[in-house]
Amino acid sequence: MNSNNFNKLGLSRPLVQRLEKVGIIEPTEIQVKAIPPALAGQNIMASAETGSGKTAAFLLPIIERLKQPGTMRALVLAPTRELAIQIEANAKSFCGAARLRTVSVVGGESISRQVKALNSGVDIMIATPGRLNDLIERGSVSLKNIEVLVLDEADRMLDMGFLPQVRRILKHVPRERQSMLLTATLSGAIEQFAREIMKDFVRIEAARPAATVATLSQKAYPVLSHAKLPLLLALLKHHADGTFLVFTQTRRGADRLSYVLAANKHGVVTLHSDLSQSQRNRALAHDMFGFFTNLATLRFRCDPRLGLRAWLAAVREVVL
Repeated sequence: MNSNNFNKLGLSRPLVQRLEKVGIIEPTEIQVKAIPPALAGQNIMASAETGSGKTAAFLLPIIERLKQPGTMRALVLAPTRELAIQIEANAKSFCGAARLRTVSVVGGESISRQVKALNSGVDIMIATPGRLNDLIERGSVSLKNIEVLVLDEADRMLDMGFLPQVRRILKHVPRERQSMLLTATLSGAIEQFAREIMKDFVRIEAARPAATVATLSQKAYPVLSHAKLPLLLALLKHHADGTFLVFTQTRRGADRLSYVLAANKHGVVTLHSDLSQSQRNRALAHDMFGFFTNLATLRFRCDPRLGLRAWLAAVREVVL
């Protein structure tokens, strides 16, 4: 494929040029299948793996539809703060000349700052269900002009128990709207939920990649507990130019391992649920990104604009 294929999907030349500017040249399978019906205003239920490009598959038609700043007309619901913030970053990257205003409203961050951002004008809002319900109850946000509703990673949303909160939000959204539901997995519950929030929708499914990458080699090192750290340090020394993703069992273990590795002059950044949202954001934006939630990565260098999934794609070694 070449960049002209984005034109063939129905996107305007300025938006295609913007994609080229941020390094997106060829549409992925989910984008090829989802963008045309989305541009036509059809309701969509799309299934595709994480990292398949489905964020752009719904953002690009929204940007094309809204065209220029106005009232808030698009709402994207995401199950986690990190995903919402990543979608916001992608939207800002794609909007370019359209000058559309995007804001994310998530828990763990200042609600007063989010209200101020909403009051200053927004076209596309990306939200987690809990924080958006808080804003609705406070009377700080109106969804009466929403034209496009997106539920990203709907399977995770259901798994995390957000269905009642999503239903409360839907009561404030116009019935006459375009809806897009995106999921990594298909199930009876997802099918039922899709029928509940929209009718006459187009089903789209991208091909599933192989479960194990052909170039992946897996090794097991049977060692006693006291020998794990020396082995990890030896692996780091042996793969001095590699990128490591290290999982630990507990948050305390992650912090302890981070301290030891830093003392051994390894660049490490920690990420787990005891960190505040601002601390997580700083970790995700760090040039030498390290990850510990019970997980950690070392010497992780990648352009932060590409998002967490692109960072993970650069991992060379995973240690459990």
